[in-house]
Amino acid sequence: MAKNNQRLFNIVQDDLREILNSPYIKADEVTRISDSFNAIIENSIESLDYIDQILSSDHLKMTDAERAEILKNKELQSKEMVAEIEAKTRRYREIIAFREMQYKINNRETNY
Repeated sequence: MAKNNQRLFNIVQDDLREILNSPYIKADEVTRISDSFNAIIENSIESLDYIDQILSSDHLKMTDAERAEILKNKELQSKEMVAEIEAKTRRYREIIAFREMQYKINNRETNY
């Protein structure tokens, strides 16, 4: 899970900056894109905090099997978050590529 969370942070840190700095992303889209990525990161951080509480708290009367089940579920959620953020990154890159191509077509010189 820590590996998945680190992957999430790396994607957001590197890829999100590249996406947001693209001239083909409109100003009104920047906030929406940032918010969608931030929501995933916040969910990831909350999951890590929850796992930390489960593993370190003696106040929660849970068996090891119950803790293991929760950890498996959180690991699955973590993998889903990675898949979601990768899909969003891919989708925004496709949007950028389409808009770049559209710009080139609309601004090409004609020789007729």
